[in-house]
Amino acid sequence: MSILGMRIVNLLLFVLSCFLVANIISRVGAFGLIPVDVPSVRMVAPAPHAARPWSKRKLILDRNLFGAQIVAEEVIPEPEPEETFQKTKLPLRLLGTVASDDQVVASAAIENTQDRLHQVVRVGHSLTKFANVVVARIDRGRVVLQNGAQREELLLDTDAAQTPVVSVSRRSPRATSSRRAPKAAAPSLAARLGEMTNGGGATSIFSGARILPKYDGGKMTGIELNQIKSDSLFKKVGLKNGDVINTINGVRIDNPSAQRELLEAFTSASELVAEVTSADGTKRQVKADAALLSSMMSGGR
Repeated sequence: MSILGMRIVNLLLFVLSCFLVANIISRVGAFGLIPVDVPSVRMVAPAPHAARPWSKRKLILDRNLFGAQIVAEEVIPEPEPEETFQKTKLPLRLLGTVASDDQVVASAAIENTQDRLHQVVRVGHSLTKFANVVVARIDRGRVVLQNGAQREELLLDTDAAQTPVVSVSRRSPRATSSRRAPKAAAPSLAARLGEMTNGGGATSIFSGARILPKYDGGKMTGIELNQIKSDSLFKKVGLKNGDVINTINGVRIDNPSAQRELLEAFTSASELVAEVTSADGTKRQVKADAALLSSMMSGGR
């Protein structure tokens, strides 16, 4: 074989060797570039935060490191609807009431129309001659009575005026005496009060103003008058809205039972002398004696 032939064969072998080496390198490189399948990882949702038990929270409140105070919201109670009951058929008449939000101090004056007896009662009291009738509640101008198994109401009738009735009888046919008739006795305080209130008696007197007990520092100091009517006895004797009656005829009104003195003073006392504290704190004395009543009846109406 000639030298040229040998060189051609060597060249072919060299080219074949390069091709084989390049093929091996490309295969190895391609294998390294192929991506490896990796299993997908799911995101696990975080577990919900478990609430702490109240026992652990209460421990923090008990320690109260910052001295915090819980201010409760003021809840305004809704007024209770006023119940209506059947009017009582008992022979009773309501003369007046001293109403109060505290039923313990409320009182009322009731008259038995059969024997004309007055009785001052409070909640829980039984009525005279009606042992089975108990006072259940006292409101302004109304008394609720527990009559057996049912409740009845006794209302303050301001229109039922007690007008005096004069009976006219024929004179007997006898000789007229020359002796003068005895002078008529002076009218009592009750009669004067009845004339001043147009015959309404105690009913008109107590309906002439709103009467409530007055407290100062937790102690009762008297009875406060408000909403005084212009034609009432309270207005005629010089009382004003906001006045507090501390004493009546020398008796201090410092407890619920002393309110009875006010009711009795307007029905049976011979004169009225009251110590009064005005709304501005000044004290004064109010009198209503026979002379004052006479002047008011003659020209002070």
